[in-house]
Amino acid sequence: MYTLNKPIRIEYQPAGGGIGLTVGYEVLDETGVKDIVNYPDTVLTEIPLTVGSIYQGYFTPDEVGTWTVHIADPLGGLAVKQYVVTKDIEKLLSIPAMIA
Repeated sequence: MYTLNKPIRIEYQPAGGGIGLTVGYEVLDETGVKDIVNYPDTVLTEIPLTVGSIYQGYFTPDEVGTWTVHIADPLGGLAVKQYVVTKDIEKLLSIPAMIA
């Protein structure tokens, strides 16, 4: 789980390690609508590895719920990632379990 108003890192590695690609992504808010106000045209940053590259970006959720990120690379690779966002994860972790 992730916390409200804290950046979430997005990571993507294309099949075969893809070097020098322009990898785009869309952020869909907790209602499933593309967040074009905060993330209109988004591209992940390439991080070179010993073999291939990984691509990273960030988004900061401003509402509680499940946020979705769609990622696409020019070689036809696609990924969908979901992030569950809560108000305060520390409070959730401190709630004692109830045993029936």
